[in-house]
Amino acid sequence: MNYEAALAYIDQFIDYERSREFARQTRLYNLNRISQLLDLLGNPQNRLRVIHIAGSKGKGSTAALIASVLRCAGYKTGLFTSPHLITPRERCRIDGRLISEEDVTLYILEKLKSAIETVSDSEFGRVSFFEIYTALAFCYFADKAVDFAVVEVGLGGRLDATNIVSPVTTVITRLGWSIRLYWAKRTLISRRRRRKLLKLNARWLLHHNTRRHKQFWKIGQQHGTHQLFIQVQFITARCLAARGITTIL
Repeated sequence: MNYEAALAYIDQFIDYERSREFARQTRLYNLNRISQLLDLLGNPQNRLRVIHIAGSKGKGSTAALIASVLRCAGYKTGLFTSPHLITPRERCRIDGRLISEEDVTLYILEKLKSAIETVSDSEFGRVSFFEIYTALAFCYFADKAVDFAVVEVGLGGRLDATNIVSPVTTVITRLGWSIRLYWAKRTLISRRRRRKLLKLNARWLLHHNTRRHKQFWKIGQQHGTHQLFIQVQFITARCLAARGITTIL
C-alpha cells in the first residue's frame, strides 16, 4: 500500500470538479451518501468546531485568512479547501502543513476504504471524489484534535457534501454569476440553496449587498441566527470592536 495506490483508488470515483456534465447531474446531488459514509466512520464532523465558508467569490482566500488568524491566535486549526493546484494534499492541512502522503495512504486505504465500498454498494450509489476528500478531512481533523476546522464549501450550497456539519460560524462571501449558472437558470434557486447553509442558532457573517442583505436577515431571524454584514474589504480587530464585537467565534 502506497500513496500512489491511494490516489489511484480515489481517482476511480467521479470528480464533479472536472465533469462537463455537472449541471445535468444535479439530480444525483444529495447528502445521503456523505451522511451514511460519515455515520460508518463514527461521525467525526460532530467532534469539530467548524467555521463554514460559502460563496462564489473569495471563499478560498477568506478561509485561508480565517485559518491564519486562528493559527496566529494560538489555536490548532484545520483547513479544508478545494480544488487543489499541484497535489491533492493541499485540500487538507493543519496549521499550514499539508497532510502527509503517509496519512493520506493510511486514511484512504485502511480507515475509509471499507466504508466507501459499503456506501457505494448501497441504494444511494457511488460516492464522489469530493465526498471522499471531505470525509478524509473530517476524520483527520478529528483524530488530530484541532481546535477549529475551517471548511470551504465546494460547488454547492444546500446539497454540498460539507453541509453535513453544524458550524459555530457560517461565512457567506459575495455570490457571482459563475456559480449561479452551474446550479440553476433562476438566481432565486441559487440564493435559496445558500440560505440552507444557515443552521439553527449559529453565528454567520455575510458579504454586504444592499439588494439582498434584508432577505438573508429575515431568513436568519427565522433560523435564530446571529448575523453580521461586512462591507469593508479587510476585517480587523478594530473594525469588529467598533461594532461591539470582541470575537466572532
